Amino acid sequence: MVGKPSSQDEQITKYAPLVKRIAYHMMARLPASVEVDDLIQVGLIGLMDAVGRFDGTQGAQFESYATQRIRGAMLDELREADWLPRHVRQKSRQIEAAIHRLSSATASRRPSRKSPPSWACRSISINPCWAT
Repeated sequence: MVGKPSSQDEQITKYAPLVKRIAYHMMARLPASVEVDDLIQVGLIGLMDAVGRFDGTQGAQFESYATQRIRGAMLDELREADWLPRHVRQKSRQIEAAIHRLSSATASRRPSRKSPPSWACRSISINPCWAT
């Protein structure tokens, strides 16, 4: 039945640009394999959930509440789609940071010899069996 849009529909329409803004903000820190349209779609589901669950008597503003629900829905989807455990991702970020530190340190001075892999491994607190 087509009729006057409900209050919930109006809120979803009003806050849809918030979903896009959050999605594009998150895309700056995500790999190119993640599609912004997928984030927007999941974010809209989070917005619909926020509209349905919001309780104005608790004293929070709807936009603040919706922002948390939208971002949470996007993060949940990203975690669900990720095939690596979180601790592996964390270790990967540590390795990337160490490589960046080592490359910037060697860029400022000309090393007389290459640093052995064991030195690089110690700089990020890992002990692989091949590093001596």
